[in-house]
Amino acid sequence: MGLQEHENRLIRGRILKLLRSVDFNHIAADVLVSTLKGCGHQLTITSLLGVLQYLVDKDYVEIQEATFEGVGTVTTARITAKGVDLLEESVSDPGVAL
Repeated sequence: MGLQEHENRLIRGRILKLLRSVDFNHIAADVLVSTLKGCGHQLTITSLLGVLQYLVDKDYVEIQEATFEGVGTVTTARITAKGVDLLEESVSDPGVAL
């Protein structure tokens, strides 16, 4: 496994843990980027959305977009029940490092 694949696995796991920490509420993508930067991951909104797509495709995360006057479009993510199952290790995924 290459370094980038390992980093993607770590980022996916951290995203799930962050989303779990707010129960089933949504977190804005820019907040996820800032928090992950604090963990040493250099992501842009665009690269985060790419990482999130894996989690969406696996039904671990849902993303939503909303447009606010004066702010523009905001993308948010929230964990699903299947994502919680993955964190609780009742399912496994080699693409996510816990």
